[in-house]
Amino acid sequence: MAHKEHTRSKGFPLPENERTKLADAVRARGEPAILEAAGLSRNALARALAGLPVYAGTIALVREGLGKLRSTSELPVESAVSGDRR
Repeated sequence: MAHKEHTRSKGFPLPENERTKLADAVRARGEPAILEAAGLSRNALARALAGLPVYAGTIALVREGLGKLRSTSELPVESAVSGDRR
């Protein structure tokens, strides 16, 4: 059996500002709501939050999911987390 060479993970980490928004959304709404809104697996969510490389499709799903949460809420995700009641 041939030895398989180690390949590097493909993709890039989620940008820090988006990781922060994602973490805030998880704290405010809970993991199940974020997984459903973004259509992510728990593994993909964990990798994104940890700053590990993720595929471009995962980044797109995170962005889309955060957008859905903002558009379906009376309060923006950031305001709901900070407690700012405008």
